Amino acid sequence: MQVAPRGALPIKVGLDEKGFQFTYPNGYVTAELHLPVDRAVRFAFQGASEPYTFAVPAFRLQVAVPLGARREAWVSPSAAGEYDLRSTAVAADPTRVLAATATVHAAGGFEKWYQDISGPPLDLPPLELGQRSYQMRGCTQCHSIDGTKVIGPSFQGFLAREHRMKDGSVVPPTDEYIKESLLDPQAKVVEGFEPVMPSFRGRLHELEIAGLAAYIKSLQ
Repeated sequence: MQVAPRGALPIKVGLDEKGFQFTYPNGYVTAELHLPVDRAVRFAFQGASEPYTFAVPAFRLQVAVPLGARREAWVSPSAAGEYDLRSTAVAADPTRVLAATATVHAAGGFEKWYQDISGPPLDLPPLELGQRSYQMRGCTQCHSIDGTKVIGPSFQGFLAREHRMKDGSVVPPTDEYIKESLLDPQAKVVEGFEPVMPSFRGRLHELEIAGLAAYIKSLQ
């Protein structure tokens, strides 16, 4: 169960106070688990602030994830359908059960779903394309649009504020800075934040990058 076959689909599994978060290779994050039929899937369980279990009884799968630890397991679903997914967070409240749904798509169904969530149609107007990219590429997890400080800087007021980096330099709010931040996010790290953003190099079309720049600059 711990040595996944070559070519297995990697899915990161995290847990917070709201429930499970599943992260796919394209960076898409969702609270619902989607799986292909007859293909190996490798789960990488991320440690949480409390120990928890991850169980899909129909898969004969149950994994205990200790406090702050990481675990891996893999499955190869053999029948399409919807299956119950449960977790017990055993530290704070042993009676609290978190529930979700594991959807196993029929042949070809997962590929269509994955294509749909991998990015918006590129023929959209730049501003709409950027907004859809912001929503679909996982940006909402780290960058607010209302000024709230989360993992990364808020996009609100991008053109109006000073962008001071950890090294003391100040960067002008340009399209080039946005593009560099997407493709090489460690090149310039904003003061007060950690260098934790992944690179989107090879994952974003040039039109999406231009759309994101247009959308970010519109948030005044």
